[in-house]
Amino acid sequence: MDSKERVNLALRRQVPDRVPFDLSYGFVGEAQATFERMSGSRNHFDYFGTDVEYYELLEPVKNFDYAGAYYSGRLPVDKEYHFDRYGVLHEHAEGVHFTKMIPPLLEHQHTVVDVQKFPMPDYRDEDLYRQAAKVIADIDSRGRASALAMGGETIFEVSWPLYGIEEFLIMLLTEVELCNAVFDRWVDCRLWQLETYAKHGRYDILWLGDDIANQHSMLLPPDLWRATLKPRMKTIIEAAKHFQPDGLVFYHTDGKATEVIEDLIEIGVDILNPVQPECVDPAEYKQAYGDRLSFWGTIGIQHTLPFGTPEDVREEVKTRIETVGDGGGLLVGPSHVIEPEVPWENVLALVEAVREFGGY
Repeated sequence: MDSKERVNLALRRQVPDRVPFDLSYGFVGEAQATFERMSGSRNHFDYFGTDVEYYELLEPVKNFDYAGAYYSGRLPVDKEYHFDRYGVLHEHAEGVHFTKMIPPLLEHQHTVVDVQKFPMPDYRDEDLYRQAAKVIADIDSRGRASALAMGGETIFEVSWPLYGIEEFLIMLLTEVELCNAVFDRWVDCRLWQLETYAKHGRYDILWLGDDIANQHSMLLPPDLWRATLKPRMKTIIEAAKHFQPDGLVFYHTDGKATEVIEDLIEIGVDILNPVQPECVDPAEYKQAYGDRLSFWGTIGIQHTLPFGTPEDVREEVKTRIETVGDGGGLLVGPSHVIEPEVPWENVLALVEAVREFGGY
């Protein structure tokens, strides 16, 4: 059984030959340098033989003078910065991959016209989708399952940076029409992307999601999420299943979003990621939702991988396979990127434990 068959069986809650695995988004910063030094490789998918490989379709940066139009008098002084493809300014800060985000619309008038005028990335270039289809076809030809992300997160996480997270959460309570106008621009974008990609290729898994929760609860009240984001995500998922009925829909949210798991199932989510064990009990999720939902991740990146011993890692992987992996429905791996604090020995322990305990 190759990886493609293994992943598709497991994530359809059937029993393959063994539990499939991946390494989340891979290594970041110095962790990538450590991986390359220890492995002699630059490709963690191939080196570790992961069962799935991703491709993120990133829209090019729009050729627009964001500095002059939206950041007059607000550019950082004596600090490095850059504009992302969405027109948000990032001031470089200490750390591996974090920046200080400076919202473009925060100091502008709050009107729907402002939202509609704000320059979007140039995502309507069909060559982007032809190239994505070629990459996905190559992954498929090597017997590995393919996961396609349409670029960044789906709706919420590409909306709030225009105003900043605190301001946007307030606006959701006080100016919901404006927030919905931001959301709708992204829904239109995602629908166009799905239709265009369908002309050129197919994938095993569509990667959707937004971080809608923190470590303890939702970022916004569940009823507000249901009134604003849920119907829009439902529209996107329905379109995805229209254009590719056999494709699985993956939904990512960090944190504890327990209040809306049933809603996610209702709108067509097949796979939940990353199921952070620091926030929720993956075994309880399996018991409550495992007949309707599969799980991807579950290995702690906040405690076990960076600060545990190799034996701790082995035990956590073993536990997840015995509980969440029972009867299929699990793709095991870290719950986020592998940071520099993660010892190389713990990465090896994770992969070796999957091979040792993952057989059915």
